[in-house]
Order: sequence, then C-alpha cells, then structure tokens
Amino acid sequence: KLSMEVWLRKPRPESSSEYLKRIGSKLQQAEGVIEGLSILNSEKPVTHYRRRWEQVKNQSGRFIARRPQPYGNDLWCYVELMEGRANKLLNLPIENGSRGCDEAWRLQLAIDAERGLPQSFTVTEEEDFGAIDFFSPLPIFALRRWAILGEPVNKTTGLFGYRFRSEEMPQEIKFVQKELWLRQVFTQAR
Repeated sequence: KLSMEVWLRKPRPESSSEYLKRIGSKLQQAEGVIEGLSILNSEKPVTHYRRRWEQVKNQSGRFIARRPQPYGNDLWCYVELMEGRANKLLNLPIENGSRGCDEAWRLQLAIDAERGLPQSFTVTEEEDFGAIDFFSPLPIFALRRWAILGEPVNKTTGLFGYRFRSEEMPQEIKFVQKELWLRQVFTQAR
C-alpha cells in the first residue's frame, strides 16, 4: 500500500508568486529564434485552453512553450522572449519524477494567478453530490487526488470535471483555490 502523500507526489505548498520567482530564477541564457516554437498566451481567456496556444511572432515576456524536436513529442519549456527571440529558456521538467506538461500547467496556473486573472472552475451542486468543472489541464497530483476522492464527470461545461459527495465539496474547493490558485466563477444547482 502507498500512503496518499506518496501516491500524490504533491509539490510543497507555496504561493503563486513564490513559485514563479523560484522557477524564474532557473531560467538560463538562450539566444536567437527557436523554429516552430509555440507559446501559451496569457493574454487570451483562461476558459479556452486550446485557443491560448499560438506561434511565436514578435511577443515579449515569459511564456510556457512547446518546441519541436527531431523525434517524438514537442518539448515543454519556460521561455523569456524579446520581440520573438529567445532570451532565456528552461526545459521542463526540472523536478525529479515530474512530467514536463504537469510543471508547465502548474506554472501557467501561477502566471495567470499573478496577473490577477486566475484560471477558473465552476461548481454544480446536487442533493447528495457536487461537481467541479475545469477549463484547462491540471497537474497530475490533482488528478491522482480525485481518482481517490471523486469520479470523473462525463458531461461537463469545461474541459473535464469531477464529482464528489456533498460533504467533500468544501475541502476540494479549498484545495483547488489554495494548491492550484484557481477561482470559482459560479455555482449552479441541478
């Protein structure tokens, strides 16, 4: 048997600003244009994950990015661009045992929270159950938690959702607000 802590492999608690500062300090020098680089644009609405992705043009700032490699899936990275040119770059994952996508998604959660436009979730309440719907992918430690405590929802208003018993809803709402820096946009009853 594995304890819940070992199964989740949850990162240490920290604020979105602490997390951004820690990861930002690891960026390393990079030079030039990276062909085929696509970025997750934080300026686009948080409720449309796929629409947030775009090819690099003349953007400046720090972005979650994907860059092609000769064989296999595109690599996840965190990049600082200046007018479309890579100034600094950090390949993800940096933590042992993590996946690049999980670190990228958590980093984007922190970026959005620090911009004052955190990613969001909705709550649907029923008599004995409730559901939480999400609009963007989330790190695997959250999904592992919900594999134990909840069940996936087939019909959702977002990208995916989980259903919980009513008495578990307050703790799961607190979890997504504290650990993932999300905000609740509305609650509806069925």
